[in-house]
Amino acid sequence: MSAELSTPISPAGLELARRLATALPADELQAALRALEPELCREHEWRLRSAQLKHEESQARRAHVLYLVGLGAGFLVSMTMLTGAVIVGVHGQPWLAAALSGPSVIALTTLFVLRRSDALATRAAAHRMPPNPGTPPV
Repeated sequence: MSAELSTPISPAGLELARRLATALPADELQAALRALEPELCREHEWRLRSAQLKHEESQARRAHVLYLVGLGAGFLVSMTMLTGAVIVGVHGQPWLAAALSGPSVIALTTLFVLRRSDALATRAAAHRMPPNPGTPPV
């Protein structure tokens, strides 16, 4: 049993071709190799497909990890900005608190989590903010 495991394993088609080359004359060998060719093609296609599936799986795993890291970074950034807004708001700086808890939280969270920056969505969020009370309405 251990002798079988220690010997290198060659593909079945190649091993069969080696045995046929020593046992058959040239014309019969050529016919046998023509019959063997479809099996070798199937084995080659199987190896290519398995390599492609392995590559796709590693890409999917990488994309999932990247998504989770972005989700965590977005959560961390938004919680940090909201915590900072509460702290500076309690210490009497409402404008800085408004800047930290305004559309910038939405924009940065969208950037980290969704991995895109929509200029239209950012402008729409900025226009929904209440006007500055220090300026007269137009």
